[in-house]
Amino acid sequence: MNHALRRRYGRLMLAYPSAYRREYGTEIVTTLMDAAGPGKERPTAGEVRDLLLGGVRQRFRLPVGRLMMLAAVSTALTAGALGAAAGSAVGWATRPAPPADAAVAEVAGLAAGRPTRTDVSRQPEAYGLRYQIVAGLVAANVPWSAEQSAARLEAAGWRVYPAVTGTTEVTYLDASGATTRTAGTTDLPAERDGLLIHVSAVGTRDGGDELMLLVVPAEPAPVLPLTLLGAALGLVGGWLLAGRLGYRLRRARPWQRAAIGTLAGVAWLLLALPSLGVYYLAWRAVSGLAHSTVQPSQAAYNGYVYDLGLSPFAAAGLPLAAVVVVLALAARPRPAVPDQPDVAR
Repeated sequence: MNHALRRRYGRLMLAYPSAYRREYGTEIVTTLMDAAGPGKERPTAGEVRDLLLGGVRQRFRLPVGRLMMLAAVSTALTAGALGAAAGSAVGWATRPAPPADAAVAEVAGLAAGRPTRTDVSRQPEAYGLRYQIVAGLVAANVPWSAEQSAARLEAAGWRVYPAVTGTTEVTYLDASGATTRTAGTTDLPAERDGLLIHVSAVGTRDGGDELMLLVVPAEPAPVLPLTLLGAALGLVGGWLLAGRLGYRLRRARPWQRAAIGTLAGVAWLLLALPSLGVYYLAWRAVSGLAHSTVQPSQAAYNGYVYDLGLSPFAAAGLPLAAVVVVLALAARPRPAVPDQPDVAR
């Protein structure tokens, strides 16, 4: 008997699910050994291909039924959104640390080009990954030049982007009451060392400008690939999880079916609602509709932060805990009997 060939066939059989190998593994390997000619040491390329493809088919095969197909698709899409959110969070975790107040004040003075008093306020976003630092520049209302500010920033090593002008409605309160007027606005963005700044100017009634500085992290390069990778892994993992639970539910006791179905349904509802927001944000990032160097697109993980009235940890943690309980309830299935052996030819 050629034990080396049998071992190689056995290693290829690892492509199949363990339950399938227990039921049909010996039969498949024996059939292949009987068909092998004398002196054969290795499986042929066709046998390797058939065994690997057969294993993949078995792992992705679902129990028969339209309801099972619907459950698998919805679970895969939900897990894909969760993976995209996790990938984007990991990508944003690589952003630089927030600058200190002194560094913000230095940039503010550089952008203003005149003596200022800077009031710095910090507005951390979800998990603190996409912080916002707002600096109000208190100074005399004198005209501000975007061209001169850009020259100073460029001399300090900032990459300055074209200024954007527009108008806004400003309401003033005085002794005669509220007065609304149209004021000109200018936004000057710049980037350096993983930071984005926006110098915003609004024209005042006396011909000067009121200035504000916004500091945010630039989108790190790993964000987009990690978001896409997380989505792909989630889609595959969700499909495999649905198929695994589907086979186990067919063999489970009635009380187990009820418990697993209830917990899985609750987990799916809590995870599926913000999934719509995650996919929308991920699509915007990929399509480039809101993705640029000047203004990074909103992180995909924000779908789990803003679409529900729960904290981010409750929005994702509670349903994931329910998934763990579901897997624990289904941890001891009866021996699996797949529908039909998939013997490589």
